[in-house]
Amino acid sequence: MISIQVNQYIIIKQGFNSPRKFTLKDDIGETKNIIGDYPEKAVQLKQALKKIILDGRSTAGKKQANEGMDSWIQIGDIIN
Repeated sequence: MISIQVNQYIIIKQGFNSPRKFTLKDDIGETKNIIGDYPEKAVQLKQALKKIILDGRSTAGKKQANEGMDSWIQIGDIIN
């Protein structure tokens, strides 16, 4: 599972399932997927997650390689 949180929003990608998006302010238990309600926010979160994956880090600094990324096919809808 990979996820990213920006302010009150979180997007979660688990295995081969489609990404899911929640608002932690109103749904702390992450029970209502709102990815279809806020497509522009979903795109923003997916882009941020893609940058973290491709940079190999979530902090400032030199890019790092992700070992074995060629076989990490479950993130295809995030990085492509």
